[in-house]
This record gives sequence, structure tokens and C-alpha cells, in this order.
Amino acid sequence: MPDRSRRSRRRNATLPDDAPEVASPCISVCEMDQQSGLCSGCFRTLEEIATWSRIPNQKRWEIVQSLRDRRTAVKRATDE
Repeated sequence: MPDRSRRSRRRNATLPDDAPEVASPCISVCEMDQQSGLCSGCFRTLEEIATWSRIPNQKRWEIVQSLRDRRTAVKRATDE
């Protein structure tokens, strides 16, 4: 079983001010899943996609850190 506490600590960490810009997780498979409300390619919400270029790097990093959990949750929901 994965160490969720370590993953949670990593997600809640703060990026250094001089950290490189967090790249968009877009993989050009832009289709919104009606059930989850997430893009089936990058697993972001419409709001996250629309505001990506304007949100702080720390927030981008937090979003990227959450994508693995979102992908897993969507997969579980579709497997049921």
C-alpha cells in the first residue's frame, strides 16, 4: 500500500521562489469527462485549464501533484 502521508507531505510542500516554471500537463487530448468534470487527457478542471497561465507557480505545482490521485479516482469510477 502506498505511503499516503509521504505523498500528502510532498503535495503540501512549498516550492522555492527560484523554482522553474511548472509546465502544463496538457497532452493534447482535450475532452471533458461529463461524470468527473475533468479533462480525460490531463485530468484538470476547466477552471484550472483556463487559468493555468495566470495562476502562481506554487498553485500549478499543487495541481500537478494532485493529478495522479485524480487519474486513479477516475479509473476506479469507470471500472465499477
